[in-house]
Parts: sequence; C-alpha cells; structure tokens
Amino acid sequence: MKRMGIPKTLGVFTVAGILLPWGFALMGAGKNFATVWLGLAVSSRKLTKKPDAEKVTVKVEPTLAHEEPKPEQPKAETSRTAKKKPADSQRREKMAAALEGDLRGAGDAFDDGKLRITPMVQIGTTESILELLPSSQLEPSFKPFPDAEFRVEFGRQWPLVSTTVRDSKGHIIATINKNHWRVYPPYCQEKNYTEDALEVLDSSLHVVLQLKLLQDRVQVQGEWWDNQGHGQRISRSSDPKRGQLVHLGPQVKSNEALIQPMFRYPSKQHWQEFVAE
Repeated sequence: MKRMGIPKTLGVFTVAGILLPWGFALMGAGKNFATVWLGLAVSSRKLTKKPDAEKVTVKVEPTLAHEEPKPEQPKAETSRTAKKKPADSQRREKMAAALEGDLRGAGDAFDDGKLRITPMVQIGTTESILELLPSSQLEPSFKPFPDAEFRVEFGRQWPLVSTTVRDSKGHIIATINKNHWRVYPPYCQEKNYTEDALEVLDSSLHVVLQLKLLQDRVQVQGEWWDNQGHGQRISRSSDPKRGQLVHLGPQVKSNEALIQPMFRYPSKQHWQEFVAE
C-alpha cells in the first residue's frame, strides 16, 4: 500500500470496504448493512483520533530589552524629609547642646596703658550699678567669696567677663574666661545663649547666671556659692528700677526671689529665643 501511495490507515479501511460486503453476504447479510458498519467504523475512527496540535508561532523577545518597568513599591514614608529633621531644626539642636562657646569679643584684654574706668556692671535692666573701679587696680567688680568673683575688663570692642559659678554644694556649674564660656553637666541642666547673651540654669532649672553684653556695660544677674554652703545673689528686686543683694545659705534659698529667665526653654526647641516682655 505504501508503494501505491495509499496511506496505511486508509488502506486498512479500503480493504475492509472490499472484503466486508462479501463476508456479510456469505453470512447472509446484505451489502447495505455492511456499508453502514463500515461507515460507523470510519466515523468512530474520526472521533477517537486526536486532532493534530495547532501550530502556534510564539515570538520570544529579549526580556531585558523590552521588560516593562515595575512600579516602585510603596514605602511607609515616601519622603526623606519625613525621616530626617529639617536642617534648621538639626542645627538648632546641635547649637543648643554645645558645652562651650564664645561671646562677642572673646580673647585677650585690651590695655594701652591709659587709665580708664572699667565698663559698668548693671544689675539686670535696673538702674543699680555696681562699684566702678579704675582699670589699673585689676580688682573684680564683684567678689562674694575668695574662689568666686565677677571680673570685667576692657576688650578691643566689647567688655570681657570672667567668673566661676558653683552650686550650694561647691560643684562648678559654669565658668567664663574673658567671654569664653563653658558649662558642666549635670550641674548645669540647661542653658541658652546668643553672641552677646548667656543664661545658665542649675540642676533645679533655676537661673544662676544671666549675662548680657553691651559696648559700654555688662548687665548681670546671678548667684555665687562657696563650697561651705554660703551664697549671694544679685538680682532685680520687686521694684524694677532697683537691684538687690540677697544672702543665701543651706536653709535659706530665697526661692521667692528667683531670677526670672530671659530665654525660652527647652533650648533645643527655642535656641536664641528670648521671652517676650
């Protein structure tokens, strides 16, 4: 069959179509019955034969060249500014945390050999002025104790202040040396400052030093202690025009006459911000 060009399957049914009628005839069946049987056989073959798989042409394209960009996955915080604090806030906190710094004119004293009256020392914004001394005597403007003094000298443009501030137990809270200041935690709990003003708070958050520089004077309020529990406070009195000197002791803190802050706190949020008067 193959040589005759007849497919094998078709050849089988062709031979069957030839032989079956005669077989059925011999058996007493007619040609019609044989033809129907052959037709059913052929139809059954067609139904049970699996169709050839359809040929599908799939065009494979390079993945990298034509890959669609994936959308960026959403994040908990879509902006870096949500994670980072603004630059001005970071700078404010950094400056507020400084343990030392310089007021205007920090440096060596100025001495041209001429006799001058030392810069005025004013008690806060009152009209009270501490004793004025000739610059040649080099005496402190205020010396409550041998190891606690308040000295003012001439600078080239601004007055220069030097002092040491202690608490009632003798711990050093802050020092100023010719306008260079330094604070000492934990005895200094807070402070605030500008280039011409400094305020220091002790561990009880009470103002123990308040200083403001002007070109011809120094405005100051503060309290000084020795290591034996004796102290003195200079501050504004109930009369805004008058200053006062208050003696302090272990049992006499005079908290009813505390120095009022001139800055806002906490300093990390209000660095260089004055209290509105």
